[in-house]
Amino acid sequence: MDHRIPTDSEEVRIVRQLTMKSDQYYIDGKLVTRNEIVNMMESAGFSRSNPYYIVKQGKITELATASDAYRLKLIKEVAGTRVFDEKKEESTKILSDTQGKIEKSVTLLGYINDRLQKLEAEKLDLKEYQKWDKMKRSIEYTIFDMEINEAKVKLEKLTTQREKINTEQNKLETRMINTKVSIQDKEKELRQLDTHYEGVLEEKKTLVNEQAELMEKKTQLELSINDLQDEVNKERKDKETAKEDKKKLDKDIDKRKYELKVLQPKYQKLVEQESSKDSEIRIIDQRCKELYAKQGHSNKFRTVEERDKYLAKELEWINSQSNEMNKQIREIESSIQADKKEREKLAKELQEEKIKLDDLSIEMNNISQEIKRRKQQLNEAITSRMDDSHNEKETREKLTMIQYDVTKMEEDFRRMTPKAIMNGISSIKTVLDEYREKGIFPEIVNGYYGRLIDLFDCAPQFNKAIEVTAESRLFYHVVENDTVAMKLLERINERSLPGEVNFYPINRILESQHREVVDQEARPLIECMQFDPKFNKVFKILFKDHVIVPNLNVGTRVARNEAFNCVTLDGDQISHRGPMTGGYMDVKRSKLDLVRKLKNAETIKNDLEKEIDRLTEKISQTLAGVDENRLEILKREGDIQTLNHDYRACLEKKQITSELLNKLSTNTEPKKAQIIKLQNRLKELVAQKDSVKARIGTPLGDGLTDVERAQINKMEDDIKNGKKELEKITKDRLELEDRIETINNELQHKLLKQQENLNAKIESFSADEKTNRLDTEQAEIKLINERVRKLVVMVGDLDINIERYSRQKTDLSASLEQLQEQQKTAENELEEFAKNAEVYCTKIANIQSKREEYSRKIKEIGSLPADAHGTYDKLSLKELEIRLAESMKRLKKYENVNKKACEQFVQASSQKNELAGRVADLQKNEQAIKDLLTVLENRRYETLHLTFKQVAKNFSEVFRKLIPNGSANLVMQTLEKSLSTRSTTTTSHSTTIQSAAETTVSEQSSMPERQLHELETFVGTSIRVSFTGGVESKEITSLSGGQKTLVALALIFAIQKCDPAPFYLFDEIDAALDQEHRRSIAGKDMIHELSQTGQFITTTFRAELLEHAEKFYGVRVRDKVTYISEVTKEQAVDFVQDDQAHT
Repeated sequence: MDHRIPTDSEEVRIVRQLTMKSDQYYIDGKLVTRNEIVNMMESAGFSRSNPYYIVKQGKITELATASDAYRLKLIKEVAGTRVFDEKKEESTKILSDTQGKIEKSVTLLGYINDRLQKLEAEKLDLKEYQKWDKMKRSIEYTIFDMEINEAKVKLEKLTTQREKINTEQNKLETRMINTKVSIQDKEKELRQLDTHYEGVLEEKKTLVNEQAELMEKKTQLELSINDLQDEVNKERKDKETAKEDKKKLDKDIDKRKYELKVLQPKYQKLVEQESSKDSEIRIIDQRCKELYAKQGHSNKFRTVEERDKYLAKELEWINSQSNEMNKQIREIESSIQADKKEREKLAKELQEEKIKLDDLSIEMNNISQEIKRRKQQLNEAITSRMDDSHNEKETREKLTMIQYDVTKMEEDFRRMTPKAIMNGISSIKTVLDEYREKGIFPEIVNGYYGRLIDLFDCAPQFNKAIEVTAESRLFYHVVENDTVAMKLLERINERSLPGEVNFYPINRILESQHREVVDQEARPLIECMQFDPKFNKVFKILFKDHVIVPNLNVGTRVARNEAFNCVTLDGDQISHRGPMTGGYMDVKRSKLDLVRKLKNAETIKNDLEKEIDRLTEKISQTLAGVDENRLEILKREGDIQTLNHDYRACLEKKQITSELLNKLSTNTEPKKAQIIKLQNRLKELVAQKDSVKARIGTPLGDGLTDVERAQINKMEDDIKNGKKELEKITKDRLELEDRIETINNELQHKLLKQQENLNAKIESFSADEKTNRLDTEQAEIKLINERVRKLVVMVGDLDINIERYSRQKTDLSASLEQLQEQQKTAENELEEFAKNAEVYCTKIANIQSKREEYSRKIKEIGSLPADAHGTYDKLSLKELEIRLAESMKRLKKYENVNKKACEQFVQASSQKNELAGRVADLQKNEQAIKDLLTVLENRRYETLHLTFKQVAKNFSEVFRKLIPNGSANLVMQTLEKSLSTRSTTTTSHSTTIQSAAETTVSEQSSMPERQLHELETFVGTSIRVSFTGGVESKEITSLSGGQKTLVALALIFAIQKCDPAPFYLFDEIDAALDQEHRRSIAGKDMIHELSQTGQFITTTFRAELLEHAEKFYGVRVRDKVTYISEVTKEQAVDFVQDDQAHT
């Protein structure tokens, strides 16, 4: 730090801060103006015009050909005299203002002295006037004071009466408010009673209609039950009779069957005997016929062969007949087997039909029981639905009443809450409902905890204290973090929703230290609240410094000793800083209490809505169950009809099968008898065949032999005896056959049919079906009776409710009328109180007005001497008025006196002294400013003189290095002064200061005659140089272009040595120099040497400046675009040489 910047620190930090709305500057963190920055830089030697450390093209020539005055200005800028010039200009302006003020103050002092002389003459008359005026004012003060005291007494009396009236009025207003509340409650009760009564009447009407429908249905069921009972009894009786008849019939059938069983073998035996006997007779008869036929063979046949041929044909016929009979026997046996199989099949079918009938009977019985159960469920469901409908109606009535209460409380809440906050609450709710409905941003929905007022609970007695402490912060919204708050605000702004929204982001709230309360009568307010621990920081920041106290005295003590903010249960507050707030609070306007009630009401409302939804769902399910049961009953009744039809069909089929079976059983015996006949016939054929075979081949005789005749006789006797036996057997058979036929006919056509009919009656399901229907309808009528009984009870209860409603309505109406009358009376009394209060207020206002008027008059009287107080206190008002009139008469003589002469004299004297002091101060300030100007001039001269000597010395040395045989001097030109002429020649450092009579007289003509400072005589700086080292030196104007450039560069290097800059920028400074001088400029004596303390950036097209450079950059133009790139020294030299070759 070279301390070129005026500061004590080793480092100066300058910052410029740019924003959209401001442009600010800072020095070491302190806000400053731009001019201060510029002045500081200029005082450090950094010129705004960059005169010597940034040298543009042509700047060398400009500096070489500049005037002497410009070179002087350049040296001044290097010396930093601008700051001194500005301070001098500012001090000069202040001096001019001070001199003007002194001149005005002196003029005013003369005027004040004249005024004091005039006021001295008016003081004598004023003293006499003041004597009587003092007396007058004292008397007036005494009179006014008496009037004020009298008004005070009257005012206290009226105030006491007014307070008494106010107390009575407050009591009356409280009573009237209570009466209004009672009226509202009574109206609410009456409205609820009317609503309930309407529901009760509607419910009674519904129940009565239902009761009528049930009674009608009950009557129909009773008639149906009676009919069914008669039918069931009749069918049961018929069934019992059928069972008795069946028993008798079974005995007859068994008897007949037993008889058949006994007769059947006998009949079979007789049939076999008959058939056998008949066969024997036929065989014998055939033998006889054959013997008789043999007797005629001789006549009939001529030869044995002819006879044998005839016998062969007869034998052939016998064989064919035998075959035919065997075939018939086989067919009959096959038919018997088929009948047997058919009987077995029919018996099996008959058994299956019986099983099927049993199954159908069981299934119909089960379905009947199912129908009975379903009807019972249906009746129970209908009863349940009616009960649920009744409960739903009652719940809806409760919901209607609670909705009315919620709506009223919400309206009260809106009236008590500022509109902006209410709109904000609605906006938050709208955004959260939108997110919940769309199922988006769950972290926002879950991160919102609600309003502060909803997040805690407390006993009712603490409501006032908490409400006056938190105030509107009760409606701040508590969120998990500031991200949730920002997202909600962004959405509210996107939708342009109205309202004021404040948040408590938990993550942004710092944990605060809890202080203990020492006083035993105080308790931290936060301990009176219950809330979730995660909201601890929120409630601490709001209530940590607040305690609850029993009264104001304790609160004052705690606030003073422990610096707590105290609040009483009545809401009175004592701040630890001193102020107290409080007073009357309307309990009905408690937001906390209202929110609690609203919250409870909404909870009840939600519970009722859920209960209604539950009952509605239950009724819906019950109705679905009723419809399902009805459909199922219809379906089951259809199934019963179908099964009943199947049962009858099965029963008919069973009867047919039984008849077929019986018929097949009766057909077997005749077929067996036919087989026996065929078999006997077959025996006859076999005997005939044997006989024919025996005759074949026998000789052909003319007659019978004796043996044959004996055989014929014997056979005829056997035939005759056999026919007798056959007739007897046939007779017995026919008798048995008739008896069997009679029994079979009786069984088939009478007894068995009767048995089937009786079985059909016994097995008939009609009685069971009717019994099931009877049971179902009896169960249904039982449920109807139970429901009717309940309805009667419910209607009775409703009648009692209606009667109670009438009494309650009468009582409520009477109470309401009484309360309204009380309200009207109270309003009249309040109106009377208001009139009286207005009268008292008018009186009090008049007295206060008089009191204020007297007080104002006392103030107008002004201050009195101490001896004037109490002088006239013992006089009466009449005596005071007499003395007041005398003093007014005396004062009339002095009505033209200057009543403020003394005051004006004192005031003028004070003004004179004050003005004299001010003039002295201004004169001191004038001298101080002049001294400051002298100091500034001396410092400026010293700075400029020192800088000039340093630059002149450096200039000579630099020029000698560039031109070893040459010399150069800087010469300061001065102005010849009118008061004294001063010429200074500085021989040291080859610098000369000469006098010159330049044209500056016009600048001094406007200034007053004064001694000029030596610095003001400096008018320019000239340069004299010699390149050959001779005695004669030349002005710079007489030099060539290259010489001027060399001189200008020497001056720049001299300034650099005097006030080095951190960097230098030279743009083609060697353009006008020859090779030798370029090498001198770039060599170790100039740029190369100076680059040890500064950075030199030069542009050139010459190779000499490249010799001592450290970095090289080439600048090229391609397609109208400039490119800068780092190159090596060889590339830079080649570039410069190429450029010189082309040029």
